[in-house]
Amino acid sequence: MKYFFRYILEILITPNKAFIELIKDFNKNKFSFFIIFFLFLIYSLAFISLFFLKAVFPVKPFLNISRENFFLISLFPGLPSLALIYLMCSALIQFIARKFEGVGLFEDNFTIVIFSLSIPLYFFWFYYFISILTIITTGSASCLSFSILRIFLIITMLLQFYILTNAVRILHIITLWKSFIITFLTLIIFWFFFTVFFI
Repeated sequence: MKYFFRYILEILITPNKAFIELIKDFNKNKFSFFIIFFLFLIYSLAFISLFFLKAVFPVKPFLNISRENFFLISLFPGLPSLALIYLMCSALIQFIARKFEGVGLFEDNFTIVIFSLSIPLYFFWFYYFISILTIITTGSASCLSFSILRIFLIITMLLQFYILTNAVRILHIITLWKSFIITFLTLIIFWFFFTVFFI
């Protein structure tokens, strides 16, 4: 497990070196499973806690559901759908990268997508965690304000863009601007579906 946590840290600090090693690692599929499993676990616990605390989401959800029931309803279709979103993003990267003469394999695409998109989502989870602490300590029924939510969203998006751009460039051995285009289009797809299920 020490290599698993080492990869997470190195991806944030030296993504080029980290992805070169990760792509070659025979345990990359196991590590991908771990990172998704832990992500599902902490989001599930947070959403269940917020539901039982009768927390109110700070904005009207994209789906036509009440802010009071957002966490319970989003829990079941939302979290499992994240794996499908990752598959879609991997397929999109593979398709566009081939047009740009990329050389990476789909399996490796799936690995870099999981790590590149999930690590920033661990950061975004702290929005819900801090909301739980705030509700417990203050007795308020509302999550942190939309302004704070927006800050977490922007930082999460920027982290994903930074990490995925480097990962795509390393895997497919393409220029930075081509990787930039692929990442931009991929994140449009990702955040559309993420917004539908989680915001």
